[in-house]
Amino acid sequence: NEKRFSDRKRLFAPLKLHFVGAPYLYVYDCENSEIKLLRISRIHNAIKTDQDVDKTRAREIKLDHVFGAFGSGEECVVNYVIKCTKPMALKFKEQRIHPSQKIKVLEDGFFEITFNVHDSDEVVRLLSQYGEFIRDIKPKNVYEKVKEIWRNGLAAA
Repeated sequence: NEKRFSDRKRLFAPLKLHFVGAPYLYVYDCENSEIKLLRISRIHNAIKTDQDVDKTRAREIKLDHVFGAFGSGEECVVNYVIKCTKPMALKFKEQRIHPSQKIKVLEDGFFEITFNVHDSDEVVRLLSQYGEFIRDIKPKNVYEKVKEIWRNGLAAA
């Protein structure tokens, strides 16, 4: 968004495609040797170069616990446990958010959704959409973040 970057040309080498709602591309940044994730629709005027890049760097990209297009794969893995009502459980059954996701019916008639993904505020934002259906979230600090979003939304109404 900064003007100084608007016309700047950057040199990236493609490493791996990643589809999460929209296509993303993991790239090697030739300026600082870092691996970055770019949304393909934001790449403009791409041209082919002959610069050699160590493509074995693609092995550094760990997608086992990635949620969406956020995180580099180095964040800690969080074991999420959400106690919820049937509408939320059905939504998660229809739109699986991660391969580790499991849904089970609890004895009290509620449902438990579990999944293991990298720590991400994106998970907090996703869960905050299900206000009336959530009864509990573990870890507790995640539940507190979700409730803070709800409080801020109510205060702004």
